[in-house]
Amino acid sequence: KDTVIINEKDNVGISLTGINDIPAGHKFALKDIKKGDFIIKYHAKQSSLNIDKNIADFAFSNSTVQNVTISQDKIIGKGAFFGAGSLNSVTINSNAIPELCFYNCSNLSVINGSPTKIGSYAFAETNLGGIDLTNTTTIGSYAFKNSSLTSLDIKNAQLEDYALSGTNLLAEISASGSQNYVVNQGVLFSKDLQKIVCYPAKLNLATLNLTNVIIGKGAFSNCDSGVELTGTIIEIEDRAFEGANVIFSVTGTKKVGYKSFYDSKITSLEFAELESVQEKAFCYSKDLQSLNITTSSILPIGILKGCENLTDLTVSLNRVGNSDYKMQLGYLFGLDYCQNSEVVYQNYKQGNKLKYYIPKLENVTVSGNVGYGAFMGLTHLKNANLKNVNGLGAYAFAGCSKLEKVTLNQNVNAIPIYAFYGCSSLKGFNADDIVDLGGITLIGDNAFNGCKEITQVEVKQGLFADKIYSGAFANCTKLQNVNVYSLDFFNKDNNYTIYGNLFDNATQVYVGLEALTAEQISSLNTFHVVQKEKNIKTFIQDNKTLLICIFFIVLAVLIAILVPIVRARKNAKKTVDEFGRPIAKHRHHHHHHRH
Repeated sequence: KDTVIINEKDNVGISLTGINDIPAGHKFALKDIKKGDFIIKYHAKQSSLNIDKNIADFAFSNSTVQNVTISQDKIIGKGAFFGAGSLNSVTINSNAIPELCFYNCSNLSVINGSPTKIGSYAFAETNLGGIDLTNTTTIGSYAFKNSSLTSLDIKNAQLEDYALSGTNLLAEISASGSQNYVVNQGVLFSKDLQKIVCYPAKLNLATLNLTNVIIGKGAFSNCDSGVELTGTIIEIEDRAFEGANVIFSVTGTKKVGYKSFYDSKITSLEFAELESVQEKAFCYSKDLQSLNITTSSILPIGILKGCENLTDLTVSLNRVGNSDYKMQLGYLFGLDYCQNSEVVYQNYKQGNKLKYYIPKLENVTVSGNVGYGAFMGLTHLKNANLKNVNGLGAYAFAGCSKLEKVTLNQNVNAIPIYAFYGCSSLKGFNADDIVDLGGITLIGDNAFNGCKEITQVEVKQGLFADKIYSGAFANCTKLQNVNVYSLDFFNKDNNYTIYGNLFDNATQVYVGLEALTAEQISSLNTFHVVQKEKNIKTFIQDNKTLLICIFFIVLAVLIAILVPIVRARKNAKKTVDEFGRPIAKHRHHHHHHRH
């Protein structure tokens, strides 16, 4: 149409001459565009364009243009050709390429000329196989992500963080004339060789030996070469090995950054002297089988989320306190659903549980604090090395039905309530098929209840009176051999003794060097039953005076409360009669007589 109504309410008509290559509905220039003005929108139908004007943000986004020539020094807007899927070649003349400029131009393979700057994601998701960076001063983050670059000479360009991350086909890199970078063994380093900036994803090296270097942000991201890293790395920055497949055989690492191994294909990692670890450092490393994260710092929540094939874990649990859910191992794997992980419920205080998603761990080595319910419910756990742990929390390993061996620190002096409850495969401590309680001063209620594979217990020293509690060894059906240095350390009270079911199934008992007779053993077996029968009577007998005092105190309190109430009711006067009528109040009249 020759007439377009701009606004029906204004009732204004403007006559325009139709131009075939400008589809109706797009914005038109109603007057000449002066030098320096921006093109607002131009959806080209022709296959080739020569543009001698500045280009606005997203001006040609999703257009069908195939070839573009841009005049010298013209300004190109952000995302100017975003998603122009038919575009295959661009000729530039000392232009700066802004962020997202050619993003997802999937057929773009040729850039003629050298840009002055390249913004973030400028050539991401393109088919670009090469580019001249002679005039380029800076390259933004992810500038060539998922492009087809196989080789690149960065010349003297300055690289922003993650500038070359995602160049998954890059096999060769050079830095001719660079004042900031140097290439060594095909790897891009900082000029002083102290930091790896980019390891080309397709570089074919068997081994790379390093000495006190820093791995820069995204330096190995998506590297699939399987190179073995040896030597010392002092710091690993954010996303350094994201999606990478390498062999990690280094030492000396002090810091591990955000998402540094996120979604990596690495099978084994060891960090024995970490000072800090950032969030999501190891998340979704699905091939990770063995991990050592020994650190003095507090580990973030969910740092191991999605590590579904992890079987061997060495970890520091450095939080303190006994009723904080952050004391639990599940805290490191997170509360969110995770495929191929087990649902595990862990107590963090009496009557309180949280649901975690934890892989099928088989071996753990722990330092720091094993708190309340820390490893509770890990049904595939076989071995627990606690040689660097000074204390256990209640329910620490409750329900670990496949736990066979526990290595205890000699400084552990108490086994708290339910610590190994239901560990039906537990055989002993410290690599022996013996539960050696030497040095232990307390065994809590039901500490070993249900440990059906325990066959021998030794108490050579350490247990004090009143420190072994009810049910400690209940349901230990194979516990037949008991070796104690004395029977004096058990609870004694009015001719009965609490042995915590230690002798329930005993057939051989040594006290010191003396073997007890079958009759003596039989008498020991009945003590826990006697305790149950006499417990209330004995308590009353032993605490008569205390109970009498409590009775009189309660009586005095009741009297003090009730007496004022009774008095108040007696003093209350009736205000109505039996028919509900008000009762007149009597007034006393004083008559004065004159004499």
